[in-house]
Amino acid sequence: MRRPLIAAAALGLAGACNACSGADRDPNAGGRVVVQRGTRGSTRLLSDPGQAGYCPDDSILLVIAVGRKWSSGFAIRVVLPLRAARTFTVQSSLGGLGTATAVFRPLEAGAAWYAEGGMVSLEASRSVSGSFDLTAPDTAGVHVSFRGRWSHLPVHLLPEGSCAFQ
Repeated sequence: MRRPLIAAAALGLAGACNACSGADRDPNAGGRVVVQRGTRGSTRLLSDPGQAGYCPDDSILLVIAVGRKWSSGFAIRVVLPLRAARTFTVQSSLGGLGTATAVFRPLEAGAAWYAEGGMVSLEASRSVSGSFDLTAPDTAGVHVSFRGRWSHLPVHLLPEGSCAFQ
């Protein structure tokens, strides 16, 4: 699966989901997504409500968050429910079970940052909780780290046939 397809799926889900925006939702309801960009010091990009959608047809978990200045999207190839915590390898495109991909995008201006490496960890729970530590190149090819956490994101089961990627 190509990077732009994952970015379009993850950010498209974000665009279709008003509940993901902190603007019209109680910031203490549901789960949260925290994203920090690591450079010489850490910069917090997101600390906002998020949402997770799961497609059992394709075994894909999509995790998205939209803040005031940044958005993030993750695709993780996994079979839910998890019976134990699990770690996934982040790569530039989604592969088989056990892989993940991610994209970060500033909302005001700028290109999306596609992750090329790192790890995503999920806890075994009914909601999506876990952490990530990954790298993505900027427009100059310099790798920047993105770290963060998902906490208690409700998982919405996507209807059969609505999430098949071809």
